[in-house]
Amino acid sequence: MLEGGGQILRNASALSAITGIPLTVDQIRAKRTRPGLQPQHLTGLKLVEALCGGQLEGGEVGSSRIVLRPQRSPRRGKYSADTRTAGSCTLMLQAAMPVCVFAGPATTAAESTAGDPGYSYLELRGGTDAEMAPPVGYLTEVLIPVLRNQYGDLLDGLDVQLRIDLGDFGMAAAGMRVAMYRFAVGFILVVAAS
Repeated sequence: MLEGGGQILRNASALSAITGIPLTVDQIRAKRTRPGLQPQHLTGLKLVEALCGGQLEGGEVGSSRIVLRPQRSPRRGKYSADTRTAGSCTLMLQAAMPVCVFAGPATTAAESTAGDPGYSYLELRGGTDAEMAPPVGYLTEVLIPVLRNQYGDLLDGLDVQLRIDLGDFGMAAAGMRVAMYRFAVGFILVVAAS
């Protein structure tokens, strides 16, 4: 049982997209001061919806119930998400990264980035170091090293390499770009603030 906050949305929506199993979540953030979906939760859900060509019901700020119906296996390609607030980019990435790891190649050159079906490019706009969310430093110093060291063998030699250029970061809306390249040896993750 999770705490009933946004983490259940991130985990469950990623698993739904990866497995193709429809998802219903009720009483979203019901015990919070501001219950229901907030912009960063909704933006993360819409990003996952795009990755799996899904249909999202209840996709509005304040909604306490969502239904996500994946329509196809996740595909690599170019995706963007903008909270239009200082909502956390790293929280959006928590939902999108597992889906990108298991995504198949883009089926057309138009879906892919620069005609290359071998990688996904995510442009995320929002806060890079937001309150009650992991900062970008957590991504670079904890999450990526753990993925690289602990789970690389389980995911076809997942190798995540980071190059970061954060010119403007903090709780104000800034953003970051994430490119996940799929080669025979794994992924390269590139993050940069916009």
